[in-house]
Amino acid sequence: MGPLEEQRVLTEDLFYDLQHVLKRMYFLEQEGEDIVINKDDSPEVIRLKKQMIANREKVRLAKAK
Repeated sequence: MGPLEEQRVLTEDLFYDLQHVLKRMYFLEQEGEDIVINKDDSPEVIRLKKQMIANREKVRLAKAK
């Protein structure tokens, strides 16, 4: 957002773009998306991504039962 005089509008397309950015920022990728560990990720981010991968595997196995 900005000053009211600029009349910025959050259109439907911009909303979905913003939603996508926020999901990426907070590692809320959709279930079908791959979790990619980048070499410039911090150790904490790498740990969280590995945890997410393991959790997805647990969910996959639970659904298979």
